Amino acid sequence: FRTRRAPLFGRDDELRELQTFLDDPRQFTWCAVTGPGGSGKSRLALEFCLQLPPKWRAGFLKVWTSSEFRAWTPNRPTLIVIDYVSARATDIGLIVRGLEGRSLTLPFPVRLVLLEREGDGLWVREFLGAGEDLRTSTRSQYVSFPAEPNPPSNDPYAEVIRLQTLVAKRLSPEALWDCMSSVFNSPTSNHTGRSNHADHKGKLLAQILEIDPSRRPLFAAFFADAISADPNMLEWNRN
Repeated sequence: FRTRRAPLFGRDDELRELQTFLDDPRQFTWCAVTGPGGSGKSRLALEFCLQLPPKWRAGFLKVWTSSEFRAWTPNRPTLIVIDYVSARATDIGLIVRGLEGRSLTLPFPVRLVLLEREGDGLWVREFLGAGEDLRTSTRSQYVSFPAEPNPPSNDPYAEVIRLQTLVAKRLSPEALWDCMSSVFNSPTSNHTGRSNHADHKGKLLAQILEIDPSRRPLFAAFFADAISADPNMLEWNRN
């Protein structure tokens, strides 16, 4: 996603929602963005970071420990993106609760965007904690996505809290085509001579929708790249 080979298509609604999240009046708040692999969560977060005004420091957090955040103080408005939250859910929960506990004394706004494939599962419990930890974690959650318990069940896993998240939705067919066209027309495309893919738009869209019903931009880009390299792949199917 960092190569930005294709422009971002079909994510205007998600970008507007993230802007509303950024404008929340609280000094510290967090939200989660979810969607299946290849749906463009990381790319969405990257583009949002890049479009922020210069006064904001924004980026992906890679190397850190929760203890480092106990003493960290922002020197400007800060947006932090954390990917693959389930791999370090407990530490991220400690960061959230630590920032929430200091929210009244933070000199600048801090926003935390969490990226994960699902808004439920054991990682959510590890992240939110229980009892007072749960109350502290959800106190700073973006108001449009409150935490809600699953309905009562005899299944012990049903007790795991499900987050209400900003979902990276399926792209429209036109957005998928825009994504594919940008790959076809890219200077780095492995083009073999077929100059007008638009002549095959209907067939190509039908193929990508059959190959990937979830309408993920990553799969559309892969498919377009493969077609550019070998027009015989026009006969591809899901298998």
